[in-house]
Amino acid sequence: MSNSATPMPAPLGRTTGSSRVIRRLARCALRSRCALEATRSNPEAKFSLLGGALATMRPFLLVTWMETNDLLGRLKAALASRRRASVNEAIVDLLAAPPRIGRSWKSVALAARRNGELTLARACAARMTADGVPEGPYEEAAMAALTGQLEEARKLAAHASPSGITEAALEYLRGTIALNSGELILAEAHFDAARLGDPSIGQTYLALASLRDMAAAPELAEIILDAREKVSTSNPFDRAAYHYALGKTLDDLDEPERAFEEIAAGARIMANLRPYDRNADASLAQSAIRGFDGARIAAFARSVDSDNDRPILVTGSPRSGTTLLQEMLVRHSAVADGDELDQFSVLLREIGGNGAGDLERYQERLGGIDALARLYLRLLTERFGTGGRIVDKSLNASRYLGQFAAVLPGAPLIWMRRSRLENAWSCLKTFFAAGINWSWSQEDIAHHFHLEDKLLERWQAILGDRLLIVDYEDLVQDTRSTTGGVLRHCRLPEEESVFGEGKGNRTVTTASVVQARQPIYRRGLDRARRYRERLQPFVTAYRSFGGKID
Repeated sequence: MSNSATPMPAPLGRTTGSSRVIRRLARCALRSRCALEATRSNPEAKFSLLGGALATMRPFLLVTWMETNDLLGRLKAALASRRRASVNEAIVDLLAAPPRIGRSWKSVALAARRNGELTLARACAARMTADGVPEGPYEEAAMAALTGQLEEARKLAAHASPSGITEAALEYLRGTIALNSGELILAEAHFDAARLGDPSIGQTYLALASLRDMAAAPELAEIILDAREKVSTSNPFDRAAYHYALGKTLDDLDEPERAFEEIAAGARIMANLRPYDRNADASLAQSAIRGFDGARIAAFARSVDSDNDRPILVTGSPRSGTTLLQEMLVRHSAVADGDELDQFSVLLREIGGNGAGDLERYQERLGGIDALARLYLRLLTERFGTGGRIVDKSLNASRYLGQFAAVLPGAPLIWMRRSRLENAWSCLKTFFAAGINWSWSQEDIAHHFHLEDKLLERWQAILGDRLLIVDYEDLVQDTRSTTGGVLRHCRLPEEESVFGEGKGNRTVTTASVVQARQPIYRRGLDRARRYRERLQPFVTAYRSFGGKID
């Protein structure tokens, strides 16, 4: 956050001695309350507690320009130091003051969210509204949605006005909230309103295309196909999104050649915007397994005292069936919820790397790794509350699986696997907004899959029966038997509910959001067959790495 981006507050005059005393007393009271809670549970609890208190406070305390700069300077120094606790403390002090920093609260909110402090993040977003920022209510709603509070997000978005933003942006947010809540008809209405408000936004057409089979919605298909000129002058990201929307639409309309060309056009744009670094990917994969074996993981785990069997880790390549399995598990009465989380990345920053040596150095500094287990479990509670098991379906878990297994020795580990050709096609045709830069090229997909294959082979050898391998095809075709094995692995009794309807109004934020709202998605089988010839670059590259394709 730069000084130049920080709106200077209006001169408020000299702060009186009494107001300074009041402010200090307020900070001391809040910190004392946090300290008391810390003695009752653990020191990490204070940020959730304080965030909850501050989210409901609207203190009218005068803050001088000098004090504002001091508070922001401390936060910037904490961010530069990459010390999570220091960043959290600096955010707490900002909220306890609080200065009028307007739009800069958004950057503070994002820093809190990156640290997993979701209550603090929402409190920071609320300060934008309190400071009179026109788009404050919109940003509040967006942050509530990002942190899993869909009902709160819905209410905020419903009452937000397009001040400071466009009507199309507000409708798109409302549509996204409805989509992630499983209200597909309402989502379509909002997305269509966004399209009418600004027909040049390619992401809107992609959202509309994802909601229905275009063969059964010819009018909507025609709207998407006819929008090319409207999107032609948009930014590259929106143009790429529109190409993927065309690809989905034409695939549904049984025009595979045209569909593939549109997807390839969108992928070329994204490859320029977000290039894939093969060397960095390979280096991260290598460091993940360096130094790990079964005995070393067991030795690490002996220093973990916290009860840690709440999470269920589901991992695998994107589009391999992880969302399907997650949705089945959360139907179980003992499983409260699940999502594509990124909480272990907070721990990785605490540890300083993803290898065994990094974890050992952390252990030497702190005398054990139980603090990491407590942090992870507190972040789960911050996101989902206290009750029930939680499915952690995080991207790239293969790159820290050894550390996860050591820090949370009671957590079941599941790896979803899918036919490589089907998986490659599904990744290639999916518009990943962030984090999957290897998906823009068939050769890069092959390279990444090769790395994942090697990691799976190594983790199987290290973790043994603790890592359950589930094939997507088995889960879809032999659902009861396969799911029964998954439930036993997770130490869950069998229940008929896992084969029924999903829990209503759950947050689903992955690229498989629409399929997650449907019964077992058997259409995912053998979808790549008619594109086999066009997927030959992937087949050739994957085989060159030693991979096998039927």
